[in-house]
Amino acid sequence: DPADLARTALPVEKLQTAFAQNKNVTVILDASFSGRGGRTLPPPPHASEADRAYDGGSLEGAARLKNNSFLLTACDFGEVAQEYAPEGHGIFTLILLEALRDADDAARDPALLRRAADWAGDGLIADIGGGTGATFRVLAPLAPKARWRVLDHDADLLTRLPADGRIEAVEADLSTSMDEIFAHRPRLVTASAFFDLASLAWIEAFTDRLAASGAALYAVLTYDGREEWRPDPPHEAVALAAFHRDMARDKGLGSALGPAAHKALSVALRARGYEVTEAQSDWRLTRGRDDAMISALAEGGASAVGDALDPDVLKEWVAGRAAANDVLVGHKDLFATPTA
Repeated sequence: DPADLARTALPVEKLQTAFAQNKNVTVILDASFSGRGGRTLPPPPHASEADRAYDGGSLEGAARLKNNSFLLTACDFGEVAQEYAPEGHGIFTLILLEALRDADDAARDPALLRRAADWAGDGLIADIGGGTGATFRVLAPLAPKARWRVLDHDADLLTRLPADGRIEAVEADLSTSMDEIFAHRPRLVTASAFFDLASLAWIEAFTDRLAASGAALYAVLTYDGREEWRPDPPHEAVALAAFHRDMARDKGLGSALGPAAHKALSVALRARGYEVTEAQSDWRLTRGRDDAMISALAEGGASAVGDALDPDVLKEWVAGRAAANDVLVGHKDLFATPTA
């Protein structure tokens, strides 16, 4: 409530506590006013003395509590980020989202995308971890008669799906049950940037259910561990190894396979009689065109490996990545159909 920020806003102290107690913290605030995160509006007239005394804290100070915490903002203290009215959010948000979408859309293998659309026809597509509809956005124009069930555990993301009569939004916790994936007998199951978050046990159980259902699978943008940053950042080998170890944390579907997920998925599908076609779908970023994405990746990687590296080493590695002119981040696409 803009009229009562002290009572209805998120206190910075809560973020400070999160930074202090967790090894890996990513906080994205789509918020107005100063990049410092402190109070920039006066307290309302009816505020209590305690509310008036509260200075709002500082996100910048919170981030400094941990070596692996980084703050990426649209503007500096005393500045206001420009809004972009057609999208209902700031210019910074617009550019960051476009960078992420452009990298994904440019990387997808077009031949596998076309095959998945042809297979779907006018059938049902179950999109797992579908979020705000990334897979729907690229596949639906090629399969206009298909119906969609978009599954995600985050109900808020599902509210931001396109307003399209072909979509049914389904809130589902896939760590406890896969039943919603295979409800209503989908012809095609899809997933974007999903399987590298899953464990081997989850992938084995999923492919068992997939084979029993007779559905095909279109799984794309699975991270495969290959990264090339030019010029080479200092300490790249040791930092990348630490990043891969961090990826193995449990993201909710067991100990994640990370870079090993694509191969494990391919092997599991072939063992269950699927014909599997694979293709590379690497992100290829260039200075001058993808600056926002390069910076976001450099800072994001740092938040994952901060505890594993000496602070000076971490600082040099992040600076080296942020200054890269060309970046390749390896991903794989896969399309699998039952042979029986």
